[in-house]
Amino acid sequence: MRDTLEDDKTGWNTGATGQAGHGTRLWIVNCLAVVMAGLALLSGCGRGPAPADTMPRIGYLQLLEDPQLDEGRRGFLQALSDAGLVQDRDFVMEYRCAQGDQVLLPSLMQSFLRDRVRLIATSTTPCMLAAAHAVGHARDPVPVVITISSDPADFGLDPVPPNLTGYYNLNNMEEYLRVILACLPGPVRRLGLLSNPGEPNAELAAAAFTIACGEAEIELCRMPVHSFGDAAAAAQALAARDVQAIVTASDNLVYNAMPVIVRVAEKHRVPVFAAEAGIARLGAAVGWGLDYCDWGYQSGTVAGRLLKGAALSEEPLRPCTRYQIFLNEDSCRRQGLPITAELRRRASKII
Repeated sequence: MRDTLEDDKTGWNTGATGQAGHGTRLWIVNCLAVVMAGLALLSGCGRGPAPADTMPRIGYLQLLEDPQLDEGRRGFLQALSDAGLVQDRDFVMEYRCAQGDQVLLPSLMQSFLRDRVRLIATSTTPCMLAAAHAVGHARDPVPVVITISSDPADFGLDPVPPNLTGYYNLNNMEEYLRVILACLPGPVRRLGLLSNPGEPNAELAAAAFTIACGEAEIELCRMPVHSFGDAAAAAQALAARDVQAIVTASDNLVYNAMPVIVRVAEKHRVPVFAAEAGIARLGAAVGWGLDYCDWGYQSGTVAGRLLKGAALSEEPLRPCTRYQIFLNEDSCRRQGLPITAELRRRASKII
């Protein structure tokens, strides 16, 4: 019995040792698999997006929701992409919109500073001014890349803060008037101008256009547009004064109301001219000036270089001078503007 028990015990011990060894090997294999999987994940992180809290942040401030301003933002992002910088992989975009309320701009700008953004981009003159006042003369100012804006020097920024860069509009109203006169048939005696007195860029452009008309001995009828709801009545009032064209000049509110203005213009067969090329897409007969997408793209190239390490001192403010003429054939027909061979020849784009 003793021999049997010893044999059984020996047999049991031998079996247990074999099972334990097999289990240990399985445990080691599983551990190695987990470790290798972890290493693979870690190596893959180098090829994927960085954590959002470590990526540089761009604060993008826009005055209002508007198709043309959105085109400017699209061009800005396209320039970054073309520079090899992909949103949510190489940077995070914090987009803010004041919904047309300029009172909100300072607080929106402060939200960018609280979030410690690497760079601020502004779309429209009021946004540029809000950024200049908020961060322009700080000890360590955040770079501000402007687009779809007038020249900062035209608004009492003396000197212009050194952290402002990007592209601005020269508001060349003399050339704009020459384009209008070349498009209209016969001698031009009276024009109508719609403008928002509450927008500094609109007032600047309206004043320059008024001077240009005075020098050309053309009567200019000005009608204020204080809100979107004023646009139709203001356009109607100009049409009632037998103006030969309804003119708009660098005015975000008026451009936002363009569909309303166009309906009045078509009813009275008065052509609409805009001092931004892309406004022809919204129904103006002729748009002359800068294309917002292209303008945003040019400013985006500056932002891309800054994010890649370029010194701010190497990126001065620049005027955007790619003036274009966009011609909307259907609007010309509906608004009574004949399309001459010369106008077709000069048009950069026919819509």
